[in-house]
Amino acid sequence: MRRIAGNVLIGLAVLGAAGTILLAGASLVEMHRTYPTSDRYAAAEGGFLLAGAVLGLEGILFLTGRHLRQPRPERGPAAPGARRRGRVWLLALYLGGSMGIGLLAGLGHRVLLTLGPPAFLIYQPTFLVQILLGGVLGPSLEGRPGWQMILVATNLLYFVAFLYPIYSIMVMDRAVEAARYRRMKTILALFVSVHVLLGLALAAILRA
Repeated sequence: MRRIAGNVLIGLAVLGAAGTILLAGASLVEMHRTYPTSDRYAAAEGGFLLAGAVLGLEGILFLTGRHLRQPRPERGPAAPGARRRGRVWLLALYLGGSMGIGLLAGLGHRVLLTLGPPAFLIYQPTFLVQILLGGVLGPSLEGRPGWQMILVATNLLYFVAFLYPIYSIMVMDRAVEAARYRRMKTILALFVSVHVLLGLALAAILRA
């Protein structure tokens, strides 16, 4: 089952990357054809940055799929009690923090942009959902049935996944799990890049 899921994720990542590269190319062509001060240029720039963010997400899917395809390592001896308790506290902190941020972003999205630059730290999932369901300059989806539920669920999943590499790095034994440590560092770097690119794309589209 893990191998099948890994193959599916890898296939989705490869197919999605092909479409994303086409979107990035089309955005570059549009930027070349328009003036830097025009609204169309700003929209194309936002589309290019968004394509970079989506490509990063597809890279995370690919790495996750490749991990699922690999055989599961044998479990070592149980950790000492003190270390196990430390992991429980870290798990509670990770889940509480990520779900708290997700709920804040999902339920308070209407006032986030009024906060100015700090909004760009947690508005990315809401922006991504709006883009995927409504288009770069598409209609607002607020008020539609199920919109709030989709928004909250997306924000929860996004921040739980975004902070997981940090939690995993903190609880793992780096000497024993060297390969996993490298993979988590790569995924964390991709997530940070995705987060920054989504913020820059939002800023560019707001100028349009």
